[in-house]
Amino acid sequence: MPEDMLIRLPEYVNPRVFDRGLDYFRNNFIEPPERVSEHKWVTRALGRRVYTVSLTFNPDGDDEWHCDCPYDGPVCKHVVAACFAVLRAAGDKYPGVTRSGDLYKLPAFESRKTLDQLFEVLNKEELIGFLRKKLEQDHQLASVFESEFLYRLPEHQKSERYRRIVSKEVRTAYRNRQFAEYPEYEYFEDTGGIPGELMDHMGWLIDLSEKHREENRPEEALLICKAILEEVPVSLGELVEDGNDYYELPVADELMEPAAGELYKIAESGDKDLQGNLFDSIWNMFPDEKLHVGDVPGHMLRAMGRSAADSNRGERLLHLMDRLINEFRNGDKAIIGEHQVLEIKIEYLQHLGREKEAVEVMLAMKDDPEFCLMLVRHYIDKKQFAEAKKLCLEGLKKADAGDNKTISLEYDGSRSTTWYKLLYEIAEGENSPSDMRVWLEKLIFDDYRHMEWFRAYKKTWPEAEWPREREKIIARQKKRKDDFFIDHFLADIYVEEKLFDRLEEMLKDRACNPSDFNSICIYAPQMADQRPEGAGNVMQEAIEAYAAENVGRKYYRDIANKLRKMSKWRGGRERARKIVRKLIEEYPTRRAMKEELEQVFSDRVRFM
Repeated sequence: MPEDMLIRLPEYVNPRVFDRGLDYFRNNFIEPPERVSEHKWVTRALGRRVYTVSLTFNPDGDDEWHCDCPYDGPVCKHVVAACFAVLRAAGDKYPGVTRSGDLYKLPAFESRKTLDQLFEVLNKEELIGFLRKKLEQDHQLASVFESEFLYRLPEHQKSERYRRIVSKEVRTAYRNRQFAEYPEYEYFEDTGGIPGELMDHMGWLIDLSEKHREENRPEEALLICKAILEEVPVSLGELVEDGNDYYELPVADELMEPAAGELYKIAESGDKDLQGNLFDSIWNMFPDEKLHVGDVPGHMLRAMGRSAADSNRGERLLHLMDRLINEFRNGDKAIIGEHQVLEIKIEYLQHLGREKEAVEVMLAMKDDPEFCLMLVRHYIDKKQFAEAKKLCLEGLKKADAGDNKTISLEYDGSRSTTWYKLLYEIAEGENSPSDMRVWLEKLIFDDYRHMEWFRAYKKTWPEAEWPREREKIIARQKKRKDDFFIDHFLADIYVEEKLFDRLEEMLKDRACNPSDFNSICIYAPQMADQRPEGAGNVMQEAIEAYAAENVGRKYYRDIANKLRKMSKWRGGRERARKIVRKLIEEYPTRRAMKEELEQVFSDRVRFM
């Protein structure tokens, strides 16, 4: 159980690492964990990059962990943070543990039952006294408390109070930014700069706005967002006037964009009167140059589109968008790009049900690939597949010709990938297996999600014909792939199709190459049930080659972890023991290797 593992953690974790892991958890640098099986949890931690952490709580107490960070120690801070995150998610307690308060310094992790009991015995005066003291000591908590219940006060008191709270948050964000830039504060040494959780000081206010909106208080949500949009530029200006360097201040659009985006949701949740009030408020704020940062103008235009509850306001908005487009085209100082305004205009016309006008705008811009794609998407939604196919084929022709105006909206693949996907979607809509195969075959080799398209391709073929077509795909992949590393696509096909004899042959060819060690450790276990002897041979050869090439405790620990996993295969425990004995005999001078390998089957070390 997670609480048992936490009790054992101090036996394996450096106290400093434990404290830093606890700080990681406290400051939300760890994502809410996902339970992927009965005993296994997976989460991600924010560091120099995003690290993946997995925890397995086996019923026999032989817990396992893994983090892909570079820390060279038994348990890293990310694992510690993940333990606390799992504990919170699982709702576990500390039965029989009397030292948890001293050990974790986290009263919030005491038994919820105990807290409930305390609320029952404490009187109102004691609770209010305790709360007052905490609010005086913690200004951030005071702001949260004040904002949480501000809606209970008279209307005339609220707007200014929200602005004061925003002003305080801007200054706090500035102080935290300054703090994080000093390298001697090791707490931030692996974040690569100030993390988003600290930079986004408006986050809890946006959450509060969402809460009010969901609890049918959209007017209160609007007050919060307006306070952020109006006060952030003012507070940043005051910081500059106080002599602070402009370039060291929090970035205005990072603080303001979430509030501008929330306006759209408020418009959708409100009644006609609120929508009119919201439209007029945004309309009056829009000319303010201090709001012309980042994507704030775009969010405001979209929110006006959702809140233009009558024809008069709607026409004013369309005239505004046309003016912004003309300013951009005339080379005037533009606060928003032509493309973005046109996209918003199209969305707004579609929202009004004025599809013909929206299509006219898209047709006028169809030589631009982004608007061509919007037009294709419109035709597909309307099941006008002939028109959609014609535009896609024109776009594909330009892409194949190397037309620089044709762009790909994909993160990977060629400029043609987007068109292949749309043409496949059209073929699906037309229920044409032959056309689906044409575009799927291209996607299999052009898009990075090879197996997704491989599986879709398989479904288009009768079962009797599939083996022949599968061999064509395999033969084509072999021709286009060099033999420098393991071909993961081919390996995935072999696993998918249960061609384990071919997978074994592929892995055997690469087992002696240390650069393929991690790939072999991925695929060998997948054939262990069907071909245990072959999987064991491949793993042994790969481990021996890896050990011969690499020296150092980090590498020895990597080998030991792989052997632990191998020992859980069917018949793998004895093979793993054999490998351990052979490595220790072959490298008698590597004491660190001996220490790590001897722990593979040690009953003394449970949390490894």
